[in-house]
Amino acid sequence: MLKVHHEYTPFVAAGPGFSYIQEDTIKDFCMDKSFIKSVDKLMSIKNYVPAYQVSYILKSGNSWKNGIEDFTLNLNKESSDELISLCFPGDFKKINSKTLQLHLTNFKPTNDLLVYFANYNDEKNSLEVKKKPIKINK
Repeated sequence: MLKVHHEYTPFVAAGPGFSYIQEDTIKDFCMDKSFIKSVDKLMSIKNYVPAYQVSYILKSGNSWKNGIEDFTLNLNKESSDELISLCFPGDFKKINSKTLQLHLTNFKPTNDLLVYFANYNDEKNSLEVKKKPIKINK
């Protein structure tokens, strides 16, 4: 039996902000009405909302015999005012005002992880992907 524990914090450069949201972006990041309403409210005040995107390759986990046995994803915000949107299976649990968490068992990813952060306030924002010990049977 092989056990794997993986933690990853990607390098994220500040991306472009926006003064409106393009239709492709809404679709690619599954932006719901609540997210769009929050962004619209911010744009009525600021006229510009800083934003960036983070991606992480997960599809390769689908080639493992039983997928990812124990998968935990933490999305960490620098500020509770920061907005996050993504397309991902399962329901995120709010751990505190700055952390969202998702736990899946026997997860077989069909897409890579793409996360959209909006209204960030500094360069310390992070995305932390944690995979608890994974049993890979060979």
